[in-house]
Formats: sequence, C-alpha cells, structure tokens
Amino acid sequence: MAAVKKVMLDSIGLTPAEANAIEQPAFAERFGPEQRARMHAFVDDQRRSQAKPVIATLLWATDGKSKQDRLVAAMQAEASALAAHDGFISLQIRPSLDGQRVLVEGAWANLEAFQAATSDGSGRDTFAKFGRLDEVIVAAAPDAANARGDVA
Repeated sequence: MAAVKKVMLDSIGLTPAEANAIEQPAFAERFGPEQRARMHAFVDDQRRSQAKPVIATLLWATDGKSKQDRLVAAMQAEASALAAHDGFISLQIRPSLDGQRVLVEGAWANLEAFQAATSDGSGRDTFAKFGRLDEVIVAAAPDAANARGDVA
C-alpha cells in the first residue's frame, strides 16, 4: 500500500496525512465530491492492478564471467525457496553472453505475492558478493493478446 500511496501522492498532490485519510470517515468532510471520486477511482484501479499477474525483471551487473557464474549459481540455489512462496509462477535466470550481466525474470500471481516473497531479502547479501543490482522493473504480465507477441 505504501507504493500505492506514493503514486497517489505524486499523481494527485496529496500529503501523507491526506493519503491516510482516504479510508477514514472524516475523509468525506475534507475533500469535495469530485476529488473524492478521483481518489477512490485511483485506489480502486491500483487494487485491481495488484490482483493481476506481474513480471518482475531484475538486471544484475557483474565483474566478469567468474563472478557471473557464481551469481547464477547462488540464484539457482535460492530458487527453490522462492518457488515455495504462495503466488510464485516461474523464474528464469539468464546470464548475458558477455559475462557482465544477469537478467532475472520472475512471474507472480499478483504484486502482493511478489512483495511478500521478496520482502525478507533472503539471498541478497550472497548475491551482492558477486554482483550489483542495477535495475528492478515490476510490470503487469501480458494479457492474452500480448502473450502471443502482438504489439499494443
């Protein structure tokens, strides 16, 4: 919910106190009907999007083939623990051909499942010995049309 609130704050210009107030009875007294409707629609959209499957893509950088190999091995060793979490769908670990990066793609039943499975940070200390996490992108999984490779 913190990420939802941050997006809400950024997109609508609410203070943290106002964002927390959205679910409180006093909310109706503080905002006009149009602003309340926009905020409720936004929260509803965010909640619906969290119920959809997500793909989490992580890009790790390494200092050469040896560290890349050790990073991949460490990730493979942790994969079964990750797969045991509710909502896990799949995991792919892809080392780059140049020995400098590792692309990890995990599919989850929803955003909440991904966040719950990764919130404890297990494996990150080990992974950090061999590489650096450069980027994390969490996106909605493709719908049926995009799963076929159609461009939207």
